[in-house]
Amino acid sequence: MALKIPCFLCGDLLTIKLTKKDKPVITCNSCGVQSFVRYPRGIERLHALAENRASLKERFRWLGYGRCICIDS
Repeated sequence: MALKIPCFLCGDLLTIKLTKKDKPVITCNSCGVQSFVRYPRGIERLHALAENRASLKERFRWLGYGRCICIDS
């Protein structure tokens, strides 16, 4: 099953894909945002958030239209 997270700008659900070097990349076709995660710690955090979408609601405060702010450090 493909891991998915919401776009941080528009809120569309995005599939996490892999680059040729097996690094995660997220592309939103609605707003044109493309994000690459390069370091192991970031990759671990991305997968943890995608696997537990409930933690997304705990970690981010949604501001409407998919926009959010991080409420922890």
